[in-house]
Amino acid sequence: MKQTARVGFAAVCFILGFSLTGLAAEYGDYEMTSSGSETGAATYLTSKTVNIFGLSGLIRTNSATVMKPGKFVVGASGEFENSDTPNFRRYTIRGNLTVGVAQRLELGIVYPFERLYGVNQARDLEASVKWNFLEQMGASFPALAVVGTFIAPTGKNIDSSGSSPTGNEISTVDHYGFKFLGVASADVDMGPQDDYIFGLFAEMGIFFRDLGESQEEKHGLWGLGGVFPVGPVELILEGNGTIDNGGNGNENVARFTPAVRWVISNLAMTIGYERTMKGKTGFSDSDGAIAAVNLMF
Repeated sequence: MKQTARVGFAAVCFILGFSLTGLAAEYGDYEMTSSGSETGAATYLTSKTVNIFGLSGLIRTNSATVMKPGKFVVGASGEFENSDTPNFRRYTIRGNLTVGVAQRLELGIVYPFERLYGVNQARDLEASVKWNFLEQMGASFPALAVVGTFIAPTGKNIDSSGSSPTGNEISTVDHYGFKFLGVASADVDMGPQDDYIFGLFAEMGIFFRDLGESQEEKHGLWGLGGVFPVGPVELILEGNGTIDNGGNGNENVARFTPAVRWVISNLAMTIGYERTMKGKTGFSDSDGAIAAVNLMF
């Protein structure tokens, strides 16, 4: 799994480098309107929405852009994970709210609820702030942003040991948790007449919780992805994971998610497949699905 982490890190570096190759074009903050049967450019520009953590982006990965002040999105997502070893089925539902609070500043709140081993349990609330400190500069440089997330101890662990029974990278905090991310993204024009645009996204950061306590945990985070218009829908390819989780890296998680997104007026719908690869001893890789719906006002 260390090799997976290295591959993820290299992929992030590649996508950052690729976004600097002069293919980028500068575009504004577009409203979501009916894409119908428009060009790939129109499909892409009209379907920007938020991820399952309540910030503008793909499914898990963030975009460096933010919503306009006064705009907001309400939404929900659902995940299903099926594991053979250990044998479990996990269901997660998240509600999210996103608000453009100021120029280049965005606030996102997400509250998850989980069912595992027949137990229903609320999980930790996450409140995030994203600051877009550099907008995309034509064909010269991608947009850049930083994200700070506070994780409040509103939930409880489903198993009493305080570990993550699914082998996933983050379990419930006892007192506090934080995530800090650096994000880069670019809108890329590949058509001679601006008739096809796709997006590239990358992020890296760190997660830590309950420092100095028995529940202490810290590790790196990475994510990257692309969104590609195909007729009236978009194809999303995304990868996310951890670096040096579990101290020696043998508990790292890497997740691959292909998905499609469809937008009707201000309503965005996303559905995808998930493959989760786990480095934790005694845990097999697992399959699952994810779906999300967001409504912009």
